[in-house]
Amino acid sequence: MSNLTEATKYDVDTQTAGTFQGVSQITSLSANINRQLLGTDEFGRSILDYGITLNDEGILEFDASAFDTKVSEDAKDVEDFFRGSTTYSSTKYTGTSVAAGDLSFATGNLVINGINIVFSTTGNTPTANALALQDAINSAGISGIEALIGTNNNVYLQGSAGNDIEITGDTAKLTSIGFFATNVYSQSTRREGFFSDFNTMLANYITGDESILTLFESTLTGQKDSLTKERSNTVERLDKRYEIMATRFAAYDSIINKLNNQFKSLSMMIEQSYTNN
Repeated sequence: MSNLTEATKYDVDTQTAGTFQGVSQITSLSANINRQLLGTDEFGRSILDYGITLNDEGILEFDASAFDTKVSEDAKDVEDFFRGSTTYSSTKYTGTSVAAGDLSFATGNLVINGINIVFSTTGNTPTANALALQDAINSAGISGIEALIGTNNNVYLQGSAGNDIEITGDTAKLTSIGFFATNVYSQSTRREGFFSDFNTMLANYITGDESILTLFESTLTGQKDSLTKERSNTVERLDKRYEIMATRFAAYDSIINKLNNQFKSLSMMIEQSYTNN
């Protein structure tokens, strides 16, 4: 920041400007660094909350005790702020109405997340069969999956955050309980932390052929090449003009010498004439 300030400042007293004074690519970098350091995230948190502050000279200072207090209060929050976090959605699969009558499910007829659901009923109502199915699923001990009864004699599966639901089995058997073979996947959401956001911001300036400072460098290089070529052409034109002028001056000098010689001859003739008279 000290280098950026020095490079972009304008001294009113001496009327001198820094090398990059008024260059938007450089001044925007300074503004973005300040915005990252002093801004807040979507939860209203900033580095100031974790013992990191800017002093009057624009230098970062670290208060270890304030940081340690934050860690002891909620270490997960500290990790989430600086490192970021990944959250997963819960999953849900809703079956249709369970049929009445006899149900008989052997190994392979109904498999949820790789676990076989084995049960049987005799002459039950749809409600009783739904309860039997619910109990069989919950008794199977499928990690992160719970079977619940819906409002229409149906069973639905609720997966906790990060747990996918995979249903396979015999098509006819699955139809009798309102299920079908399918996969329901939990969706992940990534929230970048302070360090990742800061790195991303800097990478936008310095990483890759399309980064801001790389393009700026290309612009400067192009301008330098153009000015160098223009200078070379100008010097060449001046050299040619100098040659022309030098030739003209030489010719003028020859004419002047001739005139001087003629004038001397004429002057001698005039003097001789006066002498004879």
